[in-house]
Amino acid sequence: MLRQNQNKILDYVRKNYENVGVLMKDNWMRLDFNHDGKVSFDDIRKGMTELYAFMKNFDFFNTAMEIKSTIYSEAIRMMKKDNKKDDK
Repeated sequence: MLRQNQNKILDYVRKNYENVGVLMKDNWMRLDFNHDGKVSFDDIRKGMTELYAFMKNFDFFNTAMEIKSTIYSEAIRMMKKDNKKDDK
């Protein structure tokens, strides 16, 4: 599958991830984070650190959106409750 779509994958990674190089050989794809032409332990460490930071931030944004949604839902509920009181 990788061999059939190598060019598509390369184009996608180059378009969306400017901080990483792609090395492909046979059915293997490796990501080079510091553009030195090889994938080293430091590349993996950097990639994992960036992934961890992204996941922490994603969780933060997810939680913020949940809070926003809860506040919005509660405000609607309170407004509907007030409208019912006004109708009486």
